[in-house]
Amino acid sequence: MNPRPLLGAALGLALTVSTSIAAAREKYRLEYTLAPGVDMCAGAEDFEAAVGAVLLSKGEPPFDPDAKGKLSVKIRREGATLWASISLEDAKGRVQTTDPVHDPVRRCDQLLADAAFAAAMLMEPVGPSAPEEPPKEAPAPVCPPPEPCNCPPAIPAAAPRAIARPARPASTTPPRALMLAGVGLDWGMTPGLGPSLSLGAGLRWRSFSMAVEGRFSRGWENLRIAPSEREIGGTTISGLVAPCAHRPLSGRLQLDGCAVVALGWVAPHVSGPNLRNPEFERSAVLFSAGLRTGLGFLADDRFALRAQGEALLVPLASRMFVQGREVWSTSHLALSAQIVAVSYFDLF
Repeated sequence: MNPRPLLGAALGLALTVSTSIAAAREKYRLEYTLAPGVDMCAGAEDFEAAVGAVLLSKGEPPFDPDAKGKLSVKIRREGATLWASISLEDAKGRVQTTDPVHDPVRRCDQLLADAAFAAAMLMEPVGPSAPEEPPKEAPAPVCPPPEPCNCPPAIPAAAPRAIARPARPASTTPPRALMLAGVGLDWGMTPGLGPSLSLGAGLRWRSFSMAVEGRFSRGWENLRIAPSEREIGGTTISGLVAPCAHRPLSGRLQLDGCAVVALGWVAPHVSGPNLRNPEFERSAVLFSAGLRTGLGFLADDRFALRAQGEALLVPLASRMFVQGREVWSTSHLALSAQIVAVSYFDLF
């Protein structure tokens, strides 16, 4: 049997398959722009490498500077939020866009990963492509009669292989450490209206944080205790746990909402001679729980200033006695207003 017809058919099949795979994705040139204020984000080379990793290009550049089609990417900042605008124009002038990609915590690495994935979806969309005419099969050679035909059967051209699409990796943005310090006014835990100082630390994710805080507050008021007017006061030392949710607003503003659980201890004091130390009818240890809300201003990705208000319910109030007379009791509703400075640090 003559092997030449078989060899010709195999070469034709290999040429058809390789041509189909090479034409599976149109080439584009990259136009990558960093707006003023985002110079710390990655450049065009890093973005090209990220797109190539998503497309599984295996060393082949995902972009061609001489291509007619183009992919346009612009990174900009609005307040404390980073945005990426992406559009694709093919060789025929047809334009496709995606919803703007954003990251409210200003993590350039996460924005780069999300933007590269969105760009890759435009360049090589998931799903079946437009139907194409099936390749025409080569007609089977006809052997002249009456000799028997020993020609090989016709081999149909193979359909183009589907390129496997990698699943999008889950977001792995690591949390950031936070430290806070605040001053304010407290009412309800100590006599009168008094100043307070708070210090704390915790972790911050994209839209959630968890902090542990310590608070020192001191209040006083003047009362008439025979035979003259005396000053009565109290000092409260509390520990608080505050899980919070954060929602970006316009510009650099951010809305905060927190649940607060606190455990504190009240130390009473009274001025004047010949007076016994104040006594509590119940324990001076106080448990409270409530809500906190605030408005934050994000100066940059490492510093924020927050104004917040807090309302805590105190289930079991304590009463203070001096010389057998009740002079003060804790309120069942404790209120606090504070100005807090927050600083963020990268852990990794």
